[in-house]
Amino acid sequence: MSLNWKEINLIMEEWNLDSSFLQEIRQYDFHHLLFQFYTPRGKTTLLVSLKQGALRIHKTERKRKALPRPPRFTTFMKARLKGSKVGMPEQIGSERIILFPLSRGEEHYHLYIKLWENSSNIIITNEKHKILDCFSRRPNRGEIPGELYNPKEDLSDPIDPDRFIPRDFPGEGDYNRRLELFYENREEDSELTKLREEAARCLKAEKRRLQGREEKVEKRLADYARAESFKLWGDEIMSHLHLIKQGDRELEITTYDEEGKETLLILELDPLLTPAENGERYYKRYKKARTGEKLAREELEQLQIRLEKIQTEREALPESSDKGHLKNLITLEKERKTKNESPTPGLQFHSGPFLILVGRNAAENDELLRRHVRGNDLWLHSRDWPGGYIFIKTIKGKSVPLETLLDAGTLAVHYSKGKRSGKCDLYYTEVKYLRRAKGAPKGTVLPTREKNLTVELDSSRLARLTGKPE
Repeated sequence: MSLNWKEINLIMEEWNLDSSFLQEIRQYDFHHLLFQFYTPRGKTTLLVSLKQGALRIHKTERKRKALPRPPRFTTFMKARLKGSKVGMPEQIGSERIILFPLSRGEEHYHLYIKLWENSSNIIITNEKHKILDCFSRRPNRGEIPGELYNPKEDLSDPIDPDRFIPRDFPGEGDYNRRLELFYENREEDSELTKLREEAARCLKAEKRRLQGREEKVEKRLADYARAESFKLWGDEIMSHLHLIKQGDRELEITTYDEEGKETLLILELDPLLTPAENGERYYKRYKKARTGEKLAREELEQLQIRLEKIQTEREALPESSDKGHLKNLITLEKERKTKNESPTPGLQFHSGPFLILVGRNAAENDELLRRHVRGNDLWLHSRDWPGGYIFIKTIKGKSVPLETLLDAGTLAVHYSKGKRSGKCDLYYTEVKYLRRAKGAPKGTVLPTREKNLTVELDSSRLARLTGKPE
């Protein structure tokens, strides 16, 4: 709700801007400007809001950071009006238009602040009422440079001057201060509502993405269920080597199930391999399937823990008032939206607003390095033990805190062969300081500018990260 003209009268009565100078003009977002006046009694700053539904002008004590590049109209005002002597501000009749008479040397200006709903504006004219420039140029209203603007002549008093009454805003301080607190609280509530809505959208998108990954992992597990069959078929080939010669493409044998029923089994062979090598081929497929099954079950468990956390977050959103936490939820989702939409391999953990990626084998390490991390991300690895690569995804404008580094270090120990000792020496550096080793196995890198870190395995920290009880 915007101000009515009687509220503007009360606001202006508390200003005391006589014998003042316009010292500074700043704009801190699209709708809000600050006018700073220097008076014999000190500095007075007025906030002007041209936002629909919250049109207002009042003193402000809150400091705000100006836009790095002032918009066109603000630049014009700074060039023409900065340093001007200010005459007595006045409200034009009972209209929501405030006139600031200004003079700088021989130049005289009229600064009008028009707080009309749907047509708010700031208009600057010369002493002959010719418009020099406007915050919003509106040709259909004649509010453009070169036109005349003189509301004292053009506007008449309302038919019912007693229609409006000033609102009594709660709180302490003068009317300006209570008005500022009222709109700050309203903006705070509005910002909180928007953050909750955006966080809900991000959580919904993340849930949908994780459910898609969950389905794929479950499908992989169903494929890995054939692992025992690969071992059985390898055993059959090894026990029937006398029936196979190199160049055969299949082996037909008769087997019996648990009930003693006879079954014909046809096994595919590689004609380029020897009979024994064909048996070893099935054993390798069995070993690979068992390893893959273990990794897939571990990944599925982490996905289910994260889905449970997302559901808890979604249920808590309507009552959440922690803006920092809500912004973290939104930041995490934005960080995931990279140009490469392929699923991130390995495991993912969260430490505050930071995402930690864990590669558990050479393939995952290599894929993470190639497609899912950037130069400023941090890489950690156990120094004297084989282990997975740990990456901390950095956030622009934020340094990685010690707690996040220790979280990543704990994961580096846990996903290394040194976890049984409970303590491990690590080294870490930025991804841009990793160099691929020529001729070495996939994913092997040589770090430079690395730093050392010794981490003891902390069961409570690990439980917090993984969501598992200690």
